[in-house]
Amino acid sequence: MSRSKSTADIDILDAAEKWKQQCLLDGGSLFSEESLWTSENFDQLRIHFVDNLDYGSGTFYPKLKQQLAPAPSEAKRLWAEMTWVLFLIVYRGVLKPETKRDQIRQVWEWSGSVLPDNHWALGEVLAKGVTNPGHAYNTYRWRECRFFITTMLSWFSHPSEDRQVLLTDPWGFAEWLDAQEYCQGRQFRHAFLFLLLKTILSQNMRSSLRKSIAATPRKFLAKCLRYWNRTSEMRPRHWNSLTENAKANGFTFPKTYMSLAQ
Repeated sequence: MSRSKSTADIDILDAAEKWKQQCLLDGGSLFSEESLWTSENFDQLRIHFVDNLDYGSGTFYPKLKQQLAPAPSEAKRLWAEMTWVLFLIVYRGVLKPETKRDQIRQVWEWSGSVLPDNHWALGEVLAKGVTNPGHAYNTYRWRECRFFITTMLSWFSHPSEDRQVLLTDPWGFAEWLDAQEYCQGRQFRHAFLFLLLKTILSQNMRSSLRKSIAATPRKFLAKCLRYWNRTSEMRPRHWNSLTENAKANGFTFPKTYMSLAQ
């Protein structure tokens, strides 16, 4: 694709690649040597958070601390690493890196463990960010977290070989993600695709575009084609690759997008 990446994008995508390998594929951990990203630990988060939502008054973290109090220490550390992923794409103008670190550390230390100050994932990469995901990404964080947890439960129900294959197929991965429970309307859906598939999907987190993009992945990816083909000299090669992939999946791009390749 003909996207020119900023330094921030490259740093964030490098960090996301480490997260993908260590956590999504190997079932390990970002901040430790233990196995945190497992179906067993996500099931604990389902029990103590997804199935135990607190609709009462109060702010997010005090309520979350109470919800996770009976959960195993591993589940609390897993939540801290989930928070790192959620914060990775957010501009520093929206959420300061110091605030990101403090919130990640706060949850990690609920488990009784100390989070190392000099860990690379708590460094400059948290000062980057690529987008403002909107006010609701923070105020309705519980919805994003519920989607994250249930999606990971589904993810880790697949054998590791199937997970590896899915991450090499952008079309298939987007369709799989859109089929997950609680996906509709979730901003983390776009962040997920951006971090894992390295496309322009962060653009779709902007409210002006959010309203115009259909929920189906095919129309969604067609919208992305407008950005992928902005550089004229790259159009023929990328157009051919995308249309061949599309036809293989039984999809034809609308005439509006076909004109971009001319």
